[in-house]
Parts: sequence; C-alpha cells; structure tokens
Amino acid sequence: MSGLTNDMFRILRDIIHDMTGILYDESKTYLLENRILRRLSDVGLESFDEYLDIIHNLDAHPQEKEAFIDLVTTHETSFFRNAPQLDIFINDALPQILVEAERKGAGEVKIWSAGCSTGEEPYNIAMMMEMSSVVPQNLKVRVLGTDISMLSIKTAKNGLFDSYSLRNAPYEYLHRFFTKVDDKKFMISSSVANSVEFCQLNLLDEEGMCKMSKMDIIVCRNVLIYFDLDVRNKVAKLLHRSLRDGGLLFIGHSESFSDLSEMFTLETRKGIPVYRKKSM
Repeated sequence: MSGLTNDMFRILRDIIHDMTGILYDESKTYLLENRILRRLSDVGLESFDEYLDIIHNLDAHPQEKEAFIDLVTTHETSFFRNAPQLDIFINDALPQILVEAERKGAGEVKIWSAGCSTGEEPYNIAMMMEMSSVVPQNLKVRVLGTDISMLSIKTAKNGLFDSYSLRNAPYEYLHRFFTKVDDKKFMISSSVANSVEFCQLNLLDEEGMCKMSKMDIIVCRNVLIYFDLDVRNKVAKLLHRSLRDGGLLFIGHSESFSDLSEMFTLETRKGIPVYRKKSM
C-alpha cells in the first residue's frame, strides 16, 4: 500500500479542522497516517483513496463519522492529572462558588468538564466533592461532562477504567470509589457514576453550546492547545457565554487567555491561573 500523499494529507487536514477545530500541521503527517492505517485494517479497506471516498461523504456513514472523530482526537487523560489545579479547585474555587450560591439563594451549582475525553476529569471532581464533604446539604451540584467523541462518551458512561488511568490516584480514592474487576480494570462506584451526566458536544457547535448556560465553573483543560488562534478565540467566547457572570474557568497549565483580557480576569491562586468571567 502506498503512503499518505501530501495532497491527501492536506484534504484530511482541512476536513478535520472544519469538523473539530483541531489543527494537524505537516509535522503530524506520520501520526495521522498511522492512525488511519489502523482504521483501514479495522474496516477492511486497502487504500487511503478508498477511505477518503468515505470521509468525503460522512453524513451517509454515521458510524464511520463517530470512528473518524475518535481517531483524530487525542484521548490522553487520567485521574488526578495536574493535581495542584485540582487542589485549588476543591479547596479554593469551589468553596467560594458555593458560598456565593448560598448568599444568592441559588439551589444549584453547575460544573462543566468541557472536552472530558473518557470521563476521568468529571468523575475526579465528583469523587473529590464526596470525599471532602465540601457541598452543603441545601445545595445541589450538577457535574456535566462533554466531549466531541461519542465513543469517548460511551466509555465514560461505562465507568470502567484501566490501571494506567488510575496510576496517580491516592489509595484512599481507589479503596473508596473503585471495585477491581480484573488485574487491569476497575469499575467506578455507583455513587460517583450517578452524580455525573455525560453527553456528546462539539465546542464549535454554537447551537449546542447555547444549551450550556449559566455554568458556575467550567474546566476545559488541555483542549485549547489543539486549536489554532482563530478557533481558540471562538471557543473562548463560547465558553465565556456559557458561564454566569463571575463564573470561573480552569484551562490547562500550559494554556493562556492573555489575549482575551476583555472577557476574563486572571486570578492567580497559589501559582495556579483561574479565569473569572467579566460582564460584557
């Protein structure tokens, strides 16, 4: 089989960018080629040309559309990833939001994990809340997890995780919230599973994003790094719209909204950047 040509790569790059906002530059040609080669083997195709014919007409192949989106997105995630951010979330940001909610007489606080992949992050948040007992009894906290990949969302809903995903989880969390299924798999507890809602959502889908409104906290970590500047700015504006006034946004430790200071106020908490929504 001949390899992925430059023309084929450019066609795929543009399709991926239009569908997902993800930027594949020329340095990722080999990565994309290997991912598609594995898919060709799965579906019994013998050339990139055959696969391109399908990609050009994905609306007629909904199952392949799901698989393609899953193929071109990155699923690197784990429990307790970047633990210092999570510490600030549970010990600083969330208590502040809860106090504000009680003062305003709100009955509910909404937390959204945007780009949650296979669910580790929103489950992590739910576990920390249960472990810390930080939420007062008179308040309900909804934890929502969304991802562009429907296959990732299905995995998240299953609640079954391998030991590698749990490599950074403290023993007390493993003991309290997981049941060992076999040597490599662990099932999350029903109390945590039932406290998180999942759905598929493309962050570029303005209509879908309209449904994500009046969020108190949005956690969107290690997502924006895959976008170019124009897409990143568009997503930032949609996330801003989804937050309530004064709501908080967490992004990845290597990401920045420094060019969007008119929408967010940067608050550094023990060295951790947290963005607060400004009223527009």
